[in-house]
Amino acid sequence: MKHFPDHGAAPGDSHHLIPTTDVPLEKWRTADAKPFIAGIDAGAELLMFGHLAYTAVDAAPASLSARWHAIARDELGFDGVMITDDLGMLSSSGVAAYHDPVANAVHAIVAGNDMVLMVAGADAETAPAIVKGLVAAVADGRLPAPRLDDAATRVMELRMRSATAQAR
Repeated sequence: MKHFPDHGAAPGDSHHLIPTTDVPLEKWRTADAKPFIAGIDAGAELLMFGHLAYTAVDAAPASLSARWHAIARDELGFDGVMITDDLGMLSSSGVAAYHDPVANAVHAIVAGNDMVLMVAGADAETAPAIVKGLVAAVADGRLPAPRLDDAATRVMELRMRSATAQAR
């Protein structure tokens, strides 16, 4: 499912900016949440977080928001893999705070994503730099090791289910 918590109320192209809305959480729950609830009830295994901000909930884009990740897990009951939309989009949003893809990746995992997606602006050095950034964040305490373990476990469980399904 994508792009959580929904682009409908947040106009604009997240490839070039951070779409923003001031829709309150209660209104989101009665409207934009419905397709996500249906998808979760149907057994969706992946939830992609969009780079859009519901400022009444959190000023940060949902992809970097611990609050939105808690809503997905704790309120909606999603227990699958959470993944960001392309982090290169954040880097090219024009917002200086999101220029560094390594910082974005660390922030995304800390917020609750289990995987990060990096396509736009990626080069041969980007993936190793992100890995080094995650290792450094664990070492200096910004990223709790149990959070990273939880993310790795969710991703490996999904991979195992996918491999088993393909083998049938």
